[in-house]
Amino acid sequence: MTATEMGADTTPTLRRPRRSAPHSSAVPDRTTTLTWQDARRPLAAYGASLLLILTTAWVAMLTSGGTDRGRGPWPRLPESTTGIFRILGRWDAAWYVDLARNGYPDAAAYAKDVRLGAFYPVIPGLIRTVSALTGIPEVAAGMAVGILCGAAAVLVVWQLTRELAGQLAADRAATLLAFFPAAFVFLMPYTEGLAIAAAGGAILATRRDRWVLAGLLGAVATATRSNTVVIVLALAVAAWGQGRKAWWAPAIAASGVAVTWTAMWARTGEVLSWMHAERIGWKEQMDFGAGTVRHIQRFIEQTTISLRPTGLIDLTVTLGVVLAVIGVIALWRWRPPLPVLVYGLGALALAGASSVVGPRPRMILGAFPLIMAVGVLVPARAYRWVVGASALLLVAASWITFTTIAVAP
Repeated sequence: MTATEMGADTTPTLRRPRRSAPHSSAVPDRTTTLTWQDARRPLAAYGASLLLILTTAWVAMLTSGGTDRGRGPWPRLPESTTGIFRILGRWDAAWYVDLARNGYPDAAAYAKDVRLGAFYPVIPGLIRTVSALTGIPEVAAGMAVGILCGAAAVLVVWQLTRELAGQLAADRAATLLAFFPAAFVFLMPYTEGLAIAAAGGAILATRRDRWVLAGLLGAVATATRSNTVVIVLALAVAAWGQGRKAWWAPAIAASGVAVTWTAMWARTGEVLSWMHAERIGWKEQMDFGAGTVRHIQRFIEQTTISLRPTGLIDLTVTLGVVLAVIGVIALWRWRPPLPVLVYGLGALALAGASSVVGPRPRMILGAFPLIMAVGVLVPARAYRWVVGASALLLVAASWITFTTIAVAP
């Protein structure tokens, strides 16, 4: 006897279609431990980026035609500095190396050249320490500091992105950071690597309720460069509603810049030595975007591209604005936790408000949540094209930085 003849209900069961799993880049990964197996992927991307930058620097050295690429509007490197070190010891790198060799300026040296007061002493101190411990020249020590801090930055960005958006997004964000057009500074004695690692690490620590650690990392960030002071606001946002213990984070983070400015005051005899150096020595001030608008307007009206001194400033600022707009749109669509959003937009706003530097690609690199957001949202089909285009811009920016004074990084 069939089921129908027995009176059984044979109406087909309509099952709800199974929902496909969301894209892995949108699935947070709560794993808090970073294993060597995890680290290999972001570090491999970082290593490939360093190799590309180093190759560009090497070719720049071979094609220099005997020109001393180490000379420019910066302190002269030691005469013993040769080859690739002279190529990579340019711009701010030369200032940091000079401070590492000669010490942070006292009142007499500061009065002679107030521009020295614009550089926070953390990176020169690290360079001097590494040089003393290893016996290698300050330029080489500066490169070692830059490379190691850059590696830490890539790993921190990878871990933070993984916790917020999953492993695939983390891989993409770390790769985009490593191949960002301004990533050549990771091979030089610059502040970006340490600042990104410390600020990102502070935000990571808040997610584990380790508020004192978050504050200490925030203090390292605020003591490293000026625009990382926005981490204090980001940590305050994270601490809101988390109890009194959480407020240790922004308080300790603020102490980093306070101690740094006090130490600079004691050394130079000038209470606001950094602000004085910026305004008098470097003609820098906050104009809330007016200078950026002038750069863009000039580029649109004249569309001049030249490798003469300062000939690429307008183009570089315009490129930085384009990258910033892409990053802001991605960040707004992603909607990460508020501390990440605050840091990314705050760091960008401080850069945009600068009358001289402006939102150049190096400043966008420092506002790393924008790069994270692109890594999270970039479609799979477009990802390789985005990385390829970024790598080409990285080579071009590296070449210009290593061989001309057309634009400061």
